Amino acid sequence: MDSIKICAKKSDGKVYRESFATVIEERPNRIVAYQEAGAEISQNGEIWYTPNNVFLYFWFDRPFNLFEAYHTNGEKNDLYLNIASPAKFKHSVITYTDYELDLELKVDGEIELKDEDEFIIARQEYSYSDDFVQECYKWVEQGKELLNNWTWRGWK
Repeated sequence: MDSIKICAKKSDGKVYRESFATVIEERPNRIVAYQEAGAEISQNGEIWYTPNNVFLYFWFDRPFNLFEAYHTNGEKNDLYLNIASPAKFKHSVITYTDYELDLELKVDGEIELKDEDEFIIARQEYSYSDDFVQECYKWVEQGKELLNNWTWRGWK
């Protein structure tokens, strides 16, 4: 299985988070990879380690990506969906632009909109148009639908 680098960018094109993962599935419209608990994440110059085992879904034709997280004992933790540009894959590197809005589906079935405060700041900082903001909220609704109908893969 191939290792890939994952680069999340802000809307100004600057990479703010990087990590590595192992590809387990490659299709024309998406890549699925995984990271085991303890995988190193570099974010804004700081290093941290993911506490969970995570499947990472990157679509090339959808305005989000999804992280399916499991506790180290294999129990479900959460689904985390980033509203983002469709992923690009070139030379073993996945890149996407993170638009700050996120959704989290907890194991109890509750879906929570996350980081709306960061989205408001990004809207001002990157001059998001009203039309783009409306699109982002439409993508939130599409993301909720995906989360509500998601089939968990199961950790090993």
